[in-house]
Amino acid sequence: MISIADLKAQMATSRHELYHILDMMPDDKMDFRPGGQAKSAAEILRHIAGCEAWTMELAQKGTAPFPPPDLGVGCTDKAGLKQCLDDVRAKTLAALDAIPQERLADVQRMPWGEEMSVADLLGFTPQHDAWHTGQIAYIQTILGIMDF
Repeated sequence: MISIADLKAQMATSRHELYHILDMMPDDKMDFRPGGQAKSAAEILRHIAGCEAWTMELAQKGTAPFPPPDLGVGCTDKAGLKQCLDDVRAKTLAALDAIPQERLADVQRMPWGEEMSVADLLGFTPQHDAWHTGQIAYIQTILGIMDF
């Protein structure tokens, strides 16, 4: 079973990779939408923050309103969005410190009916960062900023 320390290390790595890609995105392109209903980089970051806060609330309390809110609605530039993500991450790390290792094996029911362990639920956070890092990288490819 994964440990709290392992989860924290995965979260640090995924956030580092997200910020690496984000740092290449010009501020004036943060609201660019690649088409259709696709989210802009700014919207993706607000979504990441909301989902992380929601996941932690669900892991701690066993329930959380669904769907997760997008946080940082007032944040539009990279610096403000990063601060929002950093604030959520600080709360996540503090909450992880309060979760006993044995709690990770507990089974949690998701709002959509699926059951998963608390470890798997918390492991969603770094995976979620990675998925959306790829989206932001693709937006940059569309914009011609970088050919990944």
